[in-house]
Amino acid sequence: MQAQIKITLFGSKNRTMAENKEEEKEIDLMELAQKLWANKKFIIKVCLIGLVVGLIVAFSIPKEYTTTVVLMPEAQSGSGGSMGSLAALAGINLGGGAG
Repeated sequence: MQAQIKITLFGSKNRTMAENKEEEKEIDLMELAQKLWANKKFIIKVCLIGLVVGLIVAFSIPKEYTTTVVLMPEAQSGSGGSMGSLAALAGINLGGGAG
């Protein structure tokens, strides 16, 4: 006695696994390659049109550069020199300043 399992697929009727196996479709890669090769001129034309449109858009947009600068006054530290200033930027107190 063989048990049959019923599977419900999205938007389809109840089917057994045997019925689903019969409906499986394979993709023939050679057939796909032949179809692409037969339409190679169309594919090349579409790619070239896309390239031209992309270049026109890229060169027609004006160049815009933006920058921001934050200036900090020079801190007056008693000792440590420039290394003390770098340490202060990192939040380390070397004990050379007042505060």
